[in-house]
Amino acid sequence: MADQPGTQAPQTGIYWCSVCKLPVKFKAGETLPTCKNLCGRGKWEFVRAEK
Repeated sequence: MADQPGTQAPQTGIYWCSVCKLPVKFKAGETLPTCKNLCGRGKWEFVRAEK
């Protein structure tokens, strides 16, 4: 499941952009930004949990 930019990260861990696969770490509750690569339609896909 992919999360839209502007929503909150459901859990802490590594997410990647569904378009360019840029990996970024977000903390639970943090607002997900648009991709730094400006992919436009990219959503954030959870990859793995981290502390």
